[in-house]
Amino acid sequence: VVLFDFKPDSSALRMRFTLSLFSFRSAVGGVALGLLTTVGAAAQATRFTAAQLQPDARMLRAALEQLHPGLYRHVDSVDANKRFMALEDQWAQPQTLPHAYRDLTLLLAGLRDAHTYANPLNQNKAVRGALFERPTCLPLHFRIIDKRMIVTAAVDSGALPRGTEILSIDDRPVAVILDSLLPAVRADGANDGNRLDRLELTDDEPVESFDALYPLFFSVGRSFALTVKASDKAAPRTVVVGAVPAVARKSALARRGADHHWRLTFPDRRTARLTLPDFVTWRDPKFDWKKWLAESFATIQSKGADALILDVRRCEGGNDEVVTELLRYLTTQPLTRVPQRQLWRTDHVPDNLLPFLDSWDPALKKLNPADFRHATDGGYERIAERAARVPLKPHPTAFSGKHIYALCGPRNSSASFQLLQELQAARLATLVGRPTGGNRRGTSGGKFFLLRLPNTGLEVDVPLISYAPLRAQPDEGLEPDDVVEHTVEGLRAGIDPEMARVSELLRDERTER
Repeated sequence: VVLFDFKPDSSALRMRFTLSLFSFRSAVGGVALGLLTTVGAAAQATRFTAAQLQPDARMLRAALEQLHPGLYRHVDSVDANKRFMALEDQWAQPQTLPHAYRDLTLLLAGLRDAHTYANPLNQNKAVRGALFERPTCLPLHFRIIDKRMIVTAAVDSGALPRGTEILSIDDRPVAVILDSLLPAVRADGANDGNRLDRLELTDDEPVESFDALYPLFFSVGRSFALTVKASDKAAPRTVVVGAVPAVARKSALARRGADHHWRLTFPDRRTARLTLPDFVTWRDPKFDWKKWLAESFATIQSKGADALILDVRRCEGGNDEVVTELLRYLTTQPLTRVPQRQLWRTDHVPDNLLPFLDSWDPALKKLNPADFRHATDGGYERIAERAARVPLKPHPTAFSGKHIYALCGPRNSSASFQLLQELQAARLATLVGRPTGGNRRGTSGGKFFLLRLPNTGLEVDVPLISYAPLRAQPDEGLEPDDVVEHTVEGLRAGIDPEMARVSELLRDERTER
């Protein structure tokens, strides 16, 4: 077994070989396997020693300090130092894989950068099997409204009909559960609305935050005892449901789960509605998203719609190019985008980190200092990115009607936040909904390294570009132009509050005309 000992103050990487094997305990007895060949069931009981953990903690700190351009956007260096030291203290003691992942998740969430996290999708097969594919999930979907957990779908819909409120899980009050998990949820800055939104169970994401985090903080058996009530006036009762793998729930609730397809509909003959659940254009290689947008806006134009509803409430982000294309269809005049700084932390990758960095873009490992200029306020600007900031030219079939309503909410925290920010700043659309995710102070993203911690095998997404406003901004998301409140009563009644509000606005406007 290779034991990596990382020294951030030196370019040398020392590898110490040891004959010891990691011991694992499983339901059928003890199993001894090497770290790199473990499978999920055995990895669940892995115990890492301090000699394995602490070099990984040092490597993580060195990588973030040398590569991350927004490390001190929402926390200062003193706070960040305390968090890094706390992780080293925790990892001075042996840890199981779940405990090590929990410690890592808490540290990264505490840095308050939504794109810096131990991404479940980028973990190796053993880690995914041990942490995210076990039967530890609730067999239902729920929304969180005013910190109340409301069922929206369940495998056993007879026992848990839509609108049922979950008061406690295994005698733990919902408020206690949410408060325990919230510090481990990623979001930009102080945006707890985004954190709570991420804790909802909707199966919109391949790995849901609640599924991943709950077993790290609370014990899970073969079933959950839920204390529930069907309505505010109903008496509480107990329902026992089996703990299931996430994939089983997704299969059972497939028709009530996520629909990632882009859709164009016409609620009435004068109103078009574009529903874009995400901007993840690489999910389906056969989907020509640019062609789809071109055909959709041509259809809107041919039908003569005078109002457009852009529904991105369920969209976090994805391909930044989608934002650019959409803006060209949503403006009839050349559009100058919101000014911002695009800063890199470094103009090259330190040699001592290279063996532990992966990326979808191999060129990132070969950054050329000649392609950068040093910024006067720290960091580096890529010359090509600085030169590329030119006004956007409208598409010939850009929407030319009277009103654009953009439906928004706390999930909008990455590329969708950028889109909404541009629309609001240019007064191209009326934002209708709840305050967004994201943060007006900026975010990090664009390009990423996947940092592989060699001893634990855990992965961390490290963003390489900081997107920062030119002037100081408040630590918050975007405030909609027309704020809409979500209520438990409305959910139970099947009301779509944002669509109801837009219908009201259109009715009033068209009546006045």
